[in-house]
Amino acid sequence: MLSVPAVALGAILPAQGDAAGAAPHEACQVLQSETPVGRAFLGWSNLRDQINSPAFSGVSEAGFNLIVSRLDADATELLAIPCQTPRDFILKVIAVTDWGGVALPDETRAPELWAEARALVNWAYRII
Repeated sequence: MLSVPAVALGAILPAQGDAAGAAPHEACQVLQSETPVGRAFLGWSNLRDQINSPAFSGVSEAGFNLIVSRLDADATELLAIPCQTPRDFILKVIAVTDWGGVALPDETRAPELWAEARALVNWAYRII
């Protein structure tokens, strides 16, 4: 699954209960019990929140690179989970673009994302 061992992350990330370990965004809490994409997005979102927290500012460059690699791997893994709802697709776009901070990958880099986009468009035309 993920290439970065959890033990390595535990040594880098702030402990739960620190400012960075605060409760996830309310919108993400709703996703926990829903779809597999929603649950995976919650993990990605929580890790991203920790990376962007003040408690993370003292992490070494090597530690930072390790965590960012984990975050990128989580976003890539999200692409492989089939969407069950249109919201799942949006969650994938958010993760793979880091909330719009990077470009959306083209079809050669994320064929499954674009296949789901086409399926959603076809589904939308059928219900109109």
